[in-house]
Amino acid sequence: MFPRLHSKKSDHPLADPAAAPALLGEITKRECLPCLQGLTELLDKIKTATALELARAFDVIDQLDRVGRPYWRKAAHEYYEGSGKLTNYQASRVWVTVGEYIVQLAEAYEFCLAVFQTDAPALRSQLPRIIGRALRLRASAQCWDYARYVTQFGSWAELYRLYQLAEMRGCATEKVVLYRGGRFSTIEREFMQALMLAVTAPHSMLPEQINVADRVTARLAHSFALSSAGQRSRPYFFDPASANPPARELPGIRPPFTARRFGPGDAEVELRKLAARADSGELLLSEIGVERHSEEIVAPTLHHLTRYWCEVPPERRHTRQRDPLRISVVNGFDDVVAKVGNLLVANPFSSAQETWLIENRAEGGIGALVANPYGTWARVGCLVAYRYPDGGVWNLGVVRHISEEDVDRFLGIELVASGGVAVSLCEANDQQGVKEDCLGVWLAGGALKENQIRLLTPLGTYSPLAALYMRVHDRKYLLIPVQAIASGVDYQIGLYSASNSTD
Repeated sequence: MFPRLHSKKSDHPLADPAAAPALLGEITKRECLPCLQGLTELLDKIKTATALELARAFDVIDQLDRVGRPYWRKAAHEYYEGSGKLTNYQASRVWVTVGEYIVQLAEAYEFCLAVFQTDAPALRSQLPRIIGRALRLRASAQCWDYARYVTQFGSWAELYRLYQLAEMRGCATEKVVLYRGGRFSTIEREFMQALMLAVTAPHSMLPEQINVADRVTARLAHSFALSSAGQRSRPYFFDPASANPPARELPGIRPPFTARRFGPGDAEVELRKLAARADSGELLLSEIGVERHSEEIVAPTLHHLTRYWCEVPPERRHTRQRDPLRISVVNGFDDVVAKVGNLLVANPFSSAQETWLIENRAEGGIGALVANPYGTWARVGCLVAYRYPDGGVWNLGVVRHISEEDVDRFLGIELVASGGVAVSLCEANDQQGVKEDCLGVWLAGGALKENQIRLLTPLGTYSPLAALYMRVHDRKYLLIPVQAIASGVDYQIGLYSASNSTD
């Protein structure tokens, strides 16, 4: 398992410091993903290299960490920015490449820790830094899993093991700069960041929101509270004797004897202040390191964190009933409009109709089990149209939750409308006349007042200053915008006030 120390020359490509610059220079000339793949291969070879001294192994890992960090960040940024724009193949390639790099880097640092147990004098002063880096990388792997709503690269067992090692060595609360130029942190702070992010229901957030939540959690991590007691201020727990993720304590069900409680602590007050400033437009996004994201993403994310950290998490509004049924499902704006708007004559065939199994359903939506390869396109916030076996209409739904369950995926779908009518829309402009037509759906039910309607339209159609003309069969209506209800990568749902038009 460990290097053979009697060998005089190591077989690792970077064992010789003089040869390292040329090899790394060749790798860093590649494109982002091939570069990360090359660095991942070098990290993997460390675990099997012969005669690679511990001090040199750490120097090599540190070098590969520094070289790969900007490429890792670039690839992750492209993944978050390209959400909904990248093809499934492109998104999967980015996600797998980055995930493998993160895990191999964490395992390389953990390899140093394993060797350290048998070679105590070596790197003694670096022990807190090595544990902290490995733990931060394991937390990053968990967050990377959240971005795709799966469990592949993250490992709670490894996170717990690293934190317990730090406690055993007495360095869990020791302040340390993990990377040159960074801020002081502690291993406990890095660990608490992973715990608090996990209990915010990341599988119900958009990938961009998960990235924002991770940044906010890192900013507030110094205020989180970890203790073996204090249920009221520490409502969550984790069990280091297991590989289970952290969870909230439920009434009537006590955590295991080995569990430890934690909670937001003083971060609750600061989080509420951030949310209030975001609502009033006074929060500078650069202040919390999320300037690459829009205010439309940041403010809802802060409120989402508030609901899970500072309040009792929201309960279901409707009772769920077990009712196993197979439903037909389509996705994509054009197919959804055709089905929900009853345009079956004009568009009789769906390009990607799938069959899902309902696990439970209620008045407000359904929970469905989706077997691979179906549902791989699903993202939080995307549109679906679904129909029951004996149903006469197609229902419009929005994906609100995704999680991995063994070989299947579990999707929570919010019901938006039970059917609708396809309509032709165009923008009314007094100066320039009527602009190009587009299709939408007048959704059934849900209006707040008389003469108000909900309208499903392509992204970019709704504007608070732009009235629309709507044609239904041989009748024409003038629509005055009232409120934007929801939006996604290719759609908007708006509330309009409708009146007959004589134009």
